[in-house]
Amino acid sequence: EPAIVAWFDRHLVKAPVRATAAATPQPGPSARMAATLRAPGGGARVLAELKAARKAGKPFVLAPEGAINALGYQLLQGGGVADAIALFELNVEAYPGSANTLDSLSDGYLAAGDKVEALDYARKALAALPGDASASAEFKQQIRESAEGKIRQLGGS
Repeated sequence: EPAIVAWFDRHLVKAPVRATAAATPQPGPSARMAATLRAPGGGARVLAELKAARKAGKPFVLAPEGAINALGYQLLQGGGVADAIALFELNVEAYPGSANTLDSLSDGYLAAGDKVEALDYARKALAALPGDASASAEFKQQIRESAEGKIRQLGGS
């Protein structure tokens, strides 16, 4: 016990280490990616980076589909339609087998007033449902209802 007390006294009381300005923590890769995706034009930048990495055969770490989708809807609700569409396009590129990403992109185009693209992506979402292994049966039904509702709304039968 005396040796422990002596160590504490010597290292913590008499000569404590002082924090330096250089020790300022920096954001990690996830925080940097989130900041980039939230920034105006961020989705388009990350999409270009993803395509470049794939072309070069390099790995590219991206946020999960659900996180990108949620951010896209947040931007859409806040009036950032173009940036939301860019995030939905990024998600479609990154997760091509997902019916949900296609349906979300349809929502983005609908919000932008582009009925042709909204209808096209609603149909693509329906076509992707059978092969989408990532969605539960219940979630697939929600996607189906969403896509079919847009198709009816847009007069696509």
